[in-house]
Amino acid sequence: MDVMLNKSAVNYIYITDMHYMGIKTGQGAVLLSQMEQIVDLANGNDEIDMVVLGGDTVQGYWKDKRDCFLAYREILSVLKRSKKPTLILVGNHDDNSYAEWNEDFSQKVISDLDWQREILTPFAVKDREHDKDDPNSKYYYYDLKKENRTIRVLCLDAADYKTEYDENGVITRLSFMGEHNENSPESRYKYQTGITRWGYSAEQVRWVSKALANNDDFDDVIIFSHMAIDDEANRHETFFGDELRAVIKAYMKKTPYKNDELGIDVCYNDDGKILIYHYGHVHMEERQYFEDLAFWQIASSTARADQSKPLDAREAGSEREPCFDIVSVDKTKIKKHNIGGGTSCELDA
Repeated sequence: MDVMLNKSAVNYIYITDMHYMGIKTGQGAVLLSQMEQIVDLANGNDEIDMVVLGGDTVQGYWKDKRDCFLAYREILSVLKRSKKPTLILVGNHDDNSYAEWNEDFSQKVISDLDWQREILTPFAVKDREHDKDDPNSKYYYYDLKKENRTIRVLCLDAADYKTEYDENGVITRLSFMGEHNENSPESRYKYQTGITRWGYSAEQVRWVSKALANNDDFDDVIIFSHMAIDDEANRHETFFGDELRAVIKAYMKKTPYKNDELGIDVCYNDDGKILIYHYGHVHMEERQYFEDLAFWQIASSTARADQSKPLDAREAGSEREPCFDIVSVDKTKIKKHNIGGGTSCELDA
């Protein structure tokens, strides 16, 4: 596979929305093959800096979370031979909450501790920093060393809600049950109607503000999330999306930002910038440039082809535009190479 990469840029492989349902399904072998290709490509190319899984790795319909963990091991096991750091993001399907959780949620829904033990610890990069106030947070950052620079890579949790769980990771209470207040920051990102309230928590937005403020430790920033920042791109309400955007805007503009409700009071004065915001979720190839933020927000399509169509029927801009991307990012240019379908692009950063 001949893809020319800028040696001084950050180069990564990005795959998202596999919605893996097991090796016995029609797509199972195809997705496993894609993962094998990704690891081979990363290991065989010195310029590839990391591998990123953008969320919705599994479909999340298992009757028991232990079956869900088995599916994760099937699709992620190949990563154990990867020589490059792997960043794993959580999507709205990944906690198995699409199962009939109300029958016995403690045996079905994956807790934050489960995610740490079963997914991040065995398969993701070890040198990651979680929220010090919530060490089991599914959001974290990784500092990538690139020549004489450090790129802080933020991996967000776009389905961030809080549950109570015991020392074994078994959820003991879904705290939204019986009460919900749309205007309450404490409750407006919790579960609703059996699936997660999609978006970011107050705690996570506060953590992002702090992670960006440690500007002596890094030069520039890359943000990965399963979902976009805003409601319009996600096609649904994104809780605390406005607050996340305000923090990011303050960082890019190098202005103070204060939010008493969230406990944020920061002032950014470094010369770093956000190079790209990369997400999945919408199963489409999209890109948006925010003039007020001065960076590109781009989406990658699902890696899973439409099972009702031939596996080679790849249609640009649709759910049949699968496989993965190779992305090269620096302060002035973004190059996104689509592998398997779609149209590659080159953007001025």
